[in-house]
Amino acid sequence: MSVAPDDGEATDVTAGDLVVFPRGRSGTWDIHTPLTKACLIS
Repeated sequence: MSVAPDDGEATDVTAGDLVVFPRGRSGTWDIHTPLTKACLIS
């Protein structure tokens, strides 16, 4: 999947990556293939 902030460049996220987003972040998630596991803790 690719994750892009509203005001920036997209970053690819692949299996095994750990991603942390700051509070209040907004942007676009582009899912290239179906996900088998995703977790969101807020």
